[in-house]
Amino acid sequence: MSESGFRYGWSNLNSKPYWKFQEGFGTRGNFKQRIEDALKVKCEYGKISYAHLPLDFLKNKEEGLKNKKRIPWQWDGENDKTVKKLFGNVRNNSKELKENEKYKDFGFVFHHEPGTSGTLEYYDETRRDEQIKLLTNLAAIIRPISIEIHPGRVYKQRTGRTQNDAYKDLSTFINDLRKALDDLGLEKTKITLENRTKFMIQKSEQLIEFYKDYGKRIKNFGFALDISQIYTTTGSSEGVKNFIHDIFNDVGSDKIHEWHIHKAHGAISENDPVRWSDPDLMKYFHETKETAKVLIEVWASWEVQSTIKTFEKIYQEYKQKHKKIC
Repeated sequence: MSESGFRYGWSNLNSKPYWKFQEGFGTRGNFKQRIEDALKVKCEYGKISYAHLPLDFLKNKEEGLKNKKRIPWQWDGENDKTVKKLFGNVRNNSKELKENEKYKDFGFVFHHEPGTSGTLEYYDETRRDEQIKLLTNLAAIIRPISIEIHPGRVYKQRTGRTQNDAYKDLSTFINDLRKALDDLGLEKTKITLENRTKFMIQKSEQLIEFYKDYGKRIKNFGFALDISQIYTTTGSSEGVKNFIHDIFNDVGSDKIHEWHIHKAHGAISENDPVRWSDPDLMKYFHETKETAKVLIEVWASWEVQSTIKTFEKIYQEYKQKHKKIC
């Protein structure tokens, strides 16, 4: 736990940058290596307590092509070999992590990958079942603290489906996943939906519509709000505040499970287009620090340290100026 009370995570999806991908497997490192990478991050205010793990194990299609493997949505013998080559023996790694005192408080979040979003065809029942089978096979071993879902696209031209059709398809997937996790005894594993620019849920009104029509009836369900994605969608720092304000008002702050903090997946600064120091933005982070995690969604470890330092500096200044509410 950091000094301020924020719980930080790191999207250390790569033990080396994916654009330097080498022939063969093992570029990203296994589960233990990912935790070791995260624990090495030193900052003044605490440590990284969880990491995101990509659902499909491949950052992009180029990795799959170089390894002559299709993206392993399906859990079968061949893809089990692929997983072991990329991450080591899942079961053995997981057993060591559970038994080693050093790792006991560290958690994983499964994460849909935007680089392979073309496979997120929620209207396709076979595809939905493949994803759930993969997720539940892994979840039974690793027991993630949450699973983060990318919203996918409407596919209007390809399928003739409407936005409401897409909402229904997505809710079917999430409900089926919820049931499968509960059947495994993973009732506490949260399911979190992220806003994504140019996907079916990018605007605040779309997120609110989905929640009111479907999400509010799903147990242990909430949202991850990516600030950079919100900025890209709304076009201004003021738009970011308005977006979050709408979610607080019409969905509720308790449904925000995670904040994603970055600038184009690099370190943030006080000179960013997103005005992090604006008290009307910082208050939302403050109000959710006991319930929402803060993912530092950057690639390099030095950017994690830099981002946490900047974020904490701004937050401490906010607390000093607003002692009555803090």
